[in-house]
Amino acid sequence: MTDDNENTDHENGLDALPKPGGHTSRIAVTVANELGYPRVAEVITKWPELVGKGLAAPFKKIQDLKEKGQAITLDLEQEARAAIERNQEDMTRLIGMLFAASLDEMLDAENERQEILLTFKHHLEFIGNIAEELKTSVAVRSFLHSKECVSYWHRNKGRGIDKSIFQQPKDKLELTPLPPYSIYVLDIEPTKEKLLELNQMIRKDETRSLPPELYDHRKTPNSGKVIEITEFNVVVEQCDDDEILFGLSGKPRGHPIPDGAPFVEIMFESLIPALEAQQGHIRGIREAFARIQSKSPS
Repeated sequence: MTDDNENTDHENGLDALPKPGGHTSRIAVTVANELGYPRVAEVITKWPELVGKGLAAPFKKIQDLKEKGQAITLDLEQEARAAIERNQEDMTRLIGMLFAASLDEMLDAENERQEILLTFKHHLEFIGNIAEELKTSVAVRSFLHSKECVSYWHRNKGRGIDKSIFQQPKDKLELTPLPPYSIYVLDIEPTKEKLLELNQMIRKDETRSLPPELYDHRKTPNSGKVIEITEFNVVVEQCDDDEILFGLSGKPRGHPIPDGAPFVEIMFESLIPALEAQQGHIRGIREAFARIQSKSPS
């Protein structure tokens, strides 16, 4: 697998992927639900210049109720949700701010190591739960240890109601994956073309997954299955050619996480374009039928 400890950059090769569109509001609503509308209201209050009056108005009401210690009504929550759906561009600009602000709740962790693990868990489950909202696997750029790889989030069958994707075993400073998603780190250059290709393959598959030969670490040496995360390492199970040939178990291999975990931002930024890439087929069909209808005699 590829390790990459260079400083992160924002040239993540995703500029040519489809821009946020039909599913952006759904993702934005999921973000708001994950954090809670009072938290969204707090962020909008801090950065009012990022949003227009249409989005700001209901969240100002929520903020006023919060400051007065009053409960938020269901009608007001519905008003806020509708505002998000009507103001997709404003909400898209806020998603990064919301993501950063959501980490504030973890600053009083008992110690530095525990805080780091909680932060990793929060980041990863945030991404996984948004993908789960759309009931799909997804391929995004980077993982905790490298920006020059593809992390493939494989949606397993039989997911329960628990939103947890990682667990922290008792008395251990590590995270281990839970069944909802299996995460594979693919030694593939994460170009814009490759990310587009992979996510379109996922969309065309009946199970919304990649073919096993592309990601299953027991079938290809270019993949490693994430089995453990510590504060400084991502541990993957990986097989070499002989182990694959003879059906042997792979060996755990550790990859260092650079200071500050700078590649999380790239992974998060690539999520929405990756999900949007899966919607190209239905979007094209809708646009084609709209053109046909516009040309039809009234």
